[in-house]
Amino acid sequence: MKSILDDLRISTGENISIGRMEKLEGNGAYGQYIHHDGKTGVLVQASAESSGEVMKQIAMHVAAAHPHPLGLTPDDIPSDLVEKERKFRIEQAVESGKPEQIAEKMVEGGMRKFFSEVALLEQPFIMDQSKKIKELLSGDTTLVAFHRMQIGEGG
Repeated sequence: MKSILDDLRISTGENISIGRMEKLEGNGAYGQYIHHDGKTGVLVQASAESSGEVMKQIAMHVAAAHPHPLGLTPDDIPSDLVEKERKFRIEQAVESGKPEQIAEKMVEGGMRKFFSEVALLEQPFIMDQSKKIKELLSGDTTLVAFHRMQIGEGG
């Protein structure tokens, strides 16, 4: 890797360094997308062969989605973030003055909304909001990994 960087430094005259690197391994399908500004790139991996176009569209979704996905499924979202969101939702429900049963339903509904925003497979597909990302995959195929990288973003 060092020799590749040295060659790039010499040929471009720029002091190039790698801030973050991701590696995907295994069988299945892969997709990639580099945004037109050249500053955001995405890699996605599925468990089985899938259409290259679908994989590219999912990678495009990851690049464009706001908020950016933080995990594949709700179980992949960092527990400290989930706890913080749940605490916020509980405080909101208590402040609303609703009865306890209704407040609990408000919290659960809020958490479902939160997961649909940050869990990639639960997000509405940016090109067709009527579909979730998981609905783009055929058969038993599911996503197993994704990496979103952006220049200037720590990793």
